[in-house]
Amino acid sequence: MGDYRRQLREISVQAPTIPLPLLLWRLVRWKILRGMNGYGTVPVHVSSRMRLHARSGDHGIRTSIFLFREAYEPSVRFAIDSFVGPGSVCYDIGANQGLWSLRMAERAGPHGQVFAFEPIPDNISSLQANAALSGCVIGICAFALGDREGRVDMHLPHDVGSGSLAAHGDDTEVTSVEMRRLDDVWRSHGCPDVSLVKLDVEGAELLVLKGASAFLAQVMPVVCCEINPERLAAMGAKPIELAEIFIRLSYRTFAWDEQKNTLVEWEIDFSRDSNIDVVFLPPAIAAAQRDGT
Repeated sequence: MGDYRRQLREISVQAPTIPLPLLLWRLVRWKILRGMNGYGTVPVHVSSRMRLHARSGDHGIRTSIFLFREAYEPSVRFAIDSFVGPGSVCYDIGANQGLWSLRMAERAGPHGQVFAFEPIPDNISSLQANAALSGCVIGICAFALGDREGRVDMHLPHDVGSGSLAAHGDDTEVTSVEMRRLDDVWRSHGCPDVSLVKLDVEGAELLVLKGASAFLAQVMPVVCCEINPERLAAMGAKPIELAEIFIRLSYRTFAWDEQKNTLVEWEIDFSRDSNIDVVFLPPAIAAAQRDGT
């Protein structure tokens, strides 16, 4: 029991809004499922559900979704709920198991469109299954995005949420995947007015943005982006290079404030070495967010 208490204390810091008894119940259930190499189906968002494979030794994204669900990545959830509505078009780049694709699809409704970009075969299968389970129509783009067209090596560590173009220390497999440029893909979609982009590609964010210059300049969508200094460095990139793309377009940077329970303007701090999820807002939307309107 002492092991459970220690783990509960550690994980409760990541989701302080979830009652401890509920978090403990989820932790115990997940450990049982993981010991059986089984599957757990959980409700997420308003009406969506996800079937998650509890693999032995897996402490990654599936564990986080199972445990935290409604408290997972609050900045992304807030941005989707604030800036995606009926009829919206959204891009989920690095869709993984489909958590945020499902939320986008709920918000956009039957007249909207959600495109989920995911190059890893196992994740694509999970994404398809979760979309079917939830009755959501999602356009799955089974390739990576970057600054060129061609084939690239994708490194697959044990955690399915950490597939990357750069090697990890615990790679279990390397697979070749197709890469395309977002500018070209966006044009093939008919140049839609995309409301929101979620971008989380384990350090390859700068490559995606370099291949999306026309799209960003013409559409100016809201962009939810993970900044992971370690993974960016593995790709030979720095957080400042990523931020400068948005600064040149007069975007403002926002991050989640746990006390205020909302997005607040964030003074970009490149001395930090920890991950942070930021939301880049175009000028008009940023002004309204600052004013609270």
